[in-house]
Amino acid sequence: SFNAYVEVLRRNDEELGKLWDTIRADDELRETTTVIVLPEFGRDANLNERNGLDHGDGSDDMLSVFLIAAGPDQPRDKVVNREIRTIDACPTVLRLLGVKPPPSARGRVIRELHA
Repeated sequence: SFNAYVEVLRRNDEELGKLWDTIRADDELRETTTVIVLPEFGRDANLNERNGLDHGDGSDDMLSVFLIAAGPDQPRDKVVNREIRTIDACPTVLRLLGVKPPPSARGRVIRELHA
């Protein structure tokens, strides 16, 4: 049900908040840890026959997801207003780790996520 879906989101947000609070409370983690939240795909534009939002109706909503990055290497209050693909997350994380992506890697670094 939609209400159960919203409850899962609420619990996930709560647990992510606990993780973030733990990172911020630790002197070493606070200066060295970046958290990136990115769902693997979007949701259907309309409720399905089970009254839920799945991920397979082919609507443009399937192509839209959010990405939130927070940590010492991320600029504050930055909003990126250009198209970014989910495959761009991997080279972005590799750059944060100081690792060069292999030549076969797809995706581009999301440069706006670096201070």
